[in-house]
This record gives sequence, structure tokens and C-alpha cells, in this order.
Amino acid sequence: MTDLALNAYILPPGHGVLAFLDAAAALGARRVALTRESLAELPPPRLRRALADRDLTVSSLNSVGWFGDPAREAGAGDPAGRGLIEAAGELGAEVLCVIPGGMGEPADPAGARARLADGLAALDAAAAESGVALGLEPIHPASAHDKGCVATLAEARALVAPLAATGLLVDLFHSWWDPDLLAAAPEIRLLQICNVLPGEDGPRRSPTLDRGLLDLSATLGGLRAAGWRGAPEFEIFDRHREGRDPGDLMAEAVRAYAARPA
Repeated sequence: MTDLALNAYILPPGHGVLAFLDAAAALGARRVALTRESLAELPPPRLRRALADRDLTVSSLNSVGWFGDPAREAGAGDPAGRGLIEAAGELGAEVLCVIPGGMGEPADPAGARARLADGLAALDAAAAESGVALGLEPIHPASAHDKGCVATLAEARALVAPLAATGLLVDLFHSWWDPDLLAAAPEIRLLQICNVLPGEDGPRRSPTLDRGLLDLSATLGGLRAAGWRGAPEFEIFDRHREGRDPGDLMAEAVRAYAARPA
């Protein structure tokens, strides 16, 4: 068994969420991360039964938020995000991921941050009412225009501090560089991991944990020493697979994670 959760974002179109669950269970995973696409394929009651049949639980459901993006805000056609909150509750997800949303074009940093603060407060109230935990994810500055008006852990921590249901979700791809990473360790509700490759247009996710700029064993060790007490989730997307089979990459991630120094 492994405590490394596996994320369905790795799937190519048409792969199928049941095949993903089968592959995760066969690798000894106990936790999986699901997406809006997972819900579109199988409604929560069927997903819940499929998870139970394979002794799997849900590390995260992705994603709600995207404040200021009319096409994606909260949850498609669901401005308060209640549908995704209900799905997260029914699936027993540890965290419902909140993406801040970008600064727009032309960029409006102050307006975007104000929309985030207002939208997050409303989303938090709805989640608290349903007993669902939210995780606000800071986004790498390279995606400030379209995905994340919040880039630093300091700003994210300040935003979630007064909220009832919202904590901190850290994706190393977005936050490995942040000087406050270790200081934030005790507050991390969910940690998503991958390695990071340099690119001409900015960083990209490595398909494997052991190839990239980061010493993930040292990073995880440092976070644990600083007070993080969770279990990580491996997250790459279909576009990062470099043509490789998603099952092979999940298996490689499990092996690399198991081989890290204690």
C-alpha cells in the first residue's frame, strides 16, 4: 500500500474514470483525486459506490473558484459552487480545491483580489454549512493573468485565516520557490507534488518525480520537520505525459515515492 494519492488529471480524453480507479487500486493507492470531468462521467452516487468497491477514498476534488472567469466561476452554471460542494460532501473528499482566478486582460490586480475575497467568503460560508473543507491554492506567477491572482503563500494564508471552512492547499509546482513554504507547513491541508522542468515559456510539470529541478525527498523531509503531517498527492496533467501511458507514470510515481529516504 502507498499513502501517495493519485490524481485523475493525468488521464487522456476517453480514458475513463473507472479504469483510473482500477489502476490506482492495483498500485496499492488508498486515495485518489477526482475532477469535474470525473463527475461528468459518473455522478457522485455511482462514483461513491465505485470508490467503496475498491477501498479508495478521495484526497481532493478539483476545482471550484476561478472568480472573475464567467466561463468557469465557482462551478459551471453554479455561481455559488454548491453543486461541487455537495459532490465533495457526498464523496467524502478531504479537500475541495479552490483556484483563485486570474487578473484578467487587461490586468486588474486590485479588482481580481477584491473579487476573490468576496467570492471566497461566500464559498466558505456555503462549505461550512455543508461540512466540506476547502483548500485555497496559490498559483505560480506565470499564470497570474488567467488562473491565479494570488501567488504567494503569505497572501493565501492571510486570506484563509479568518475563514471557517477554508485552509491552505499547496501544489509544489506553484509554490516550491516560495520563501514561506516551510513556515506554512503546519497549515497545509493538502500537498500536491510533482517535479518541475524548466522551459522557454516558464516551468512545466515533469512526468516523473525523480526528473526535474527539485529534490523531492529533501523537500518532503523539510516540510515534515517543519510540521506538515499529511500525505501527498501526485498531480500532473494529460499534457505533461510526453506520450507515455498514464498507468505507467502512476506506477513510476508510486515506486519513486516508496524509494525516497525515510
